[in-house]
Amino acid sequence: MLDDLVRTVEKLRDRIKAHRDTIGGYEARTRVSLVDPMLFALGWDVGDPTHVAVEKVVGDEAGHRGRPDYALLGTTGNPVLFIEAKKLGVTREPIGQLVAYVVQENMQRDHNVSFCAWTNGDVWKLYDVVAQKPVLETQLSRDNSADCAFKLIGLWRTSLVEGSLRSPVKLHSEPSDPRDQSATNPQAPPAGDAIRRAPVSPPPSGRRGKPLPEVRYEKGMDAPRRLVWPDGEVTELTNKWSSMQMAIAEWLIDTGRLEASMLPLTNDRGTCLVDATGRGTKPKEVRPGFWMDTNLAPQYRLIKARDMLEACGVEPGTVRVEFR
Repeated sequence: MLDDLVRTVEKLRDRIKAHRDTIGGYEARTRVSLVDPMLFALGWDVGDPTHVAVEKVVGDEAGHRGRPDYALLGTTGNPVLFIEAKKLGVTREPIGQLVAYVVQENMQRDHNVSFCAWTNGDVWKLYDVVAQKPVLETQLSRDNSADCAFKLIGLWRTSLVEGSLRSPVKLHSEPSDPRDQSATNPQAPPAGDAIRRAPVSPPPSGRRGKPLPEVRYEKGMDAPRRLVWPDGEVTELTNKWSSMQMAIAEWLIDTGRLEASMLPLTNDRGTCLVDATGRGTKPKEVRPGFWMDTNLAPQYRLIKARDMLEACGVEPGTVRVEFR
């Protein structure tokens, strides 16, 4: 399988070099000449509707709709990954567009899509939406053929068809980290099998719960009951996921970590987290002059909670979540 993928990488690299001007002006040519052959080599037959839904409609009847270029389908027929294709040469990453597809799909369907990707036929980049981090990146015209193939195995149909990703490598651009457990503990899981998490503080004495970055939403999961702050103080929550999001914003404001002069507060991708005017589809005033959109599914409330803390200089792992 790897040898075949290496040959595909080399074939497409030669095609890019020889026909860049012809292919590069058109998205349709990029898809037919570069994207479709790579997907086929990875086990995804674009012509088979049980493998791939081309330009699948996602969204609701109210007009909040999108059409990702490719929806890779799992064994149940539900999408496990959305791919947005751009014409060869385009380098601007359509992350907002891809996240919108995932949010629309997850809010309307009884399943969760966790991954999205974009490609211009040369660059391939895969994201874990929940973790909000890239988990795979390669460029055919730049990287060694074997390295490209080894990374792209993360998109192999067998890896994704059940809705999980088992990427064999970390990003090659990611520096080694002495805090990585696998470097000192030979029995620890290989670092390439999961996205590295930032180290977190130990739990306050006598408290249970998980550091916020370790909380992963699963269907039917109960909402958190308490938040334990870095100083050990505890905030009781109502039995709603929105309560956690609101409590974190309130704590940041009340402790002076989030001030009006910092608005609009955004994450490193430019997404608005808190603003002064009440943007979004369901804005709510957290404190006078501080507004937040609360129309989010639980998994995205977790993302927004982590982003708010980071944007205000608080390590998310120092906040713990209790469910009992």
